[in-house]
Amino acid sequence: MGLKFLRNGVMSADLVAMWSVNGQPGNWNFFANDFTNHITAGTSTATKALSAKFATETDYIQEVGLSNFSSHNQAG
Repeated sequence: MGLKFLRNGVMSADLVAMWSVNGQPGNWNFFANDFTNHITAGTSTATKALSAKFATETDYIQEVGLSNFSSHNQAG
């Protein structure tokens, strides 16, 4: 899930959250599990290979920071 909060005069605050890269096998309820911005590692061969590729650029492939939400107050 991705959220974008538009703010006047400053950059928007963005958020990406999900349950797991492995999905929710056998469960079609989108809200069955809590969303998080720090996910667990993938367990399948495909997700492990993808994780290894992403890890060539950053050590934080399973995390999304939220500091942009607190970078501005009501006064800008």
